[in-house]
Amino acid sequence: MLDVARNFQTKKEIFKLIDLLALYKLNTLHFHFSDDEGWRLEIPSLPELTAVGAKRGHTIDENNHLRPAYGSGPDPENAPGSGFYSRLDFIEILKGKERLTEFGQSNIVGLQSQIWSEKIHGADELEYMLLPKLLGFAERAWAARPDWDIETDAKKSEALYQKAWGSFVRRLGQRDLPRLDHYAGGFNYRIPAVGLKVIADKVMANIQLPGFTIRYTTDGTEPDLKSPMYSFPISKKGLLTFRAFNSFGRGGRSTSIRIK
Repeated sequence: MLDVARNFQTKKEIFKLIDLLALYKLNTLHFHFSDDEGWRLEIPSLPELTAVGAKRGHTIDENNHLRPAYGSGPDPENAPGSGFYSRLDFIEILKGKERLTEFGQSNIVGLQSQIWSEKIHGADELEYMLLPKLLGFAERAWAARPDWDIETDAKKSEALYQKAWGSFVRRLGQRDLPRLDHYAGGFNYRIPAVGLKVIADKVMANIQLPGFTIRYTTDGTEPDLKSPMYSFPISKKGLLTFRAFNSFGRGGRSTSIRIK
């Protein structure tokens, strides 16, 4: 389920998302396009719905647009809370899609995942919140019931779980995320933060997924592509900051630790 009522996403981003769902065989999109916080579909016979209900900005009476909410800001013409799909836009989005049949309604078996947009301001933030979480959802939706879920012995189940998790993160880091750097123009997926641990006065760094490069600084500045690459535990004192980068040079959130 994608919510565009609270903060809007463009038609271009909707098509990009649909391509992503198709890639991972997720065959249903619940398009939540209208709510109290915004009306996103043009109805020519009721122009006020989009003239007023599709914009948010500073106002004392809401005669021309809705009041700001969810970080939409003061300007109704330039805000993540403003926007709508024209009638032709919506027809284009729906073209080639199938309505849920009566048989399908009586036989719904599967999983669902929601992404609400209270704090999502633009396409980059949408993709960051969506990926790679969506791939875990697709894994559970399509894969057979895992061995670790069937196993009744707790220790054996944990061992099977760790084995399955290791297989999943390897595929994610070595195959799927590199593919998403290119697919449909590339996606702004979340790059994991670097985990840090101090052992024998040395800082050890690691990351949840393979396929990323860890770089660091020792003066508290943000690591960039010119910063040293982490390859072994560091014994320097001061404020050490670490950051992971993908093959395109895009970095994730940095992690810092102070060693006295």
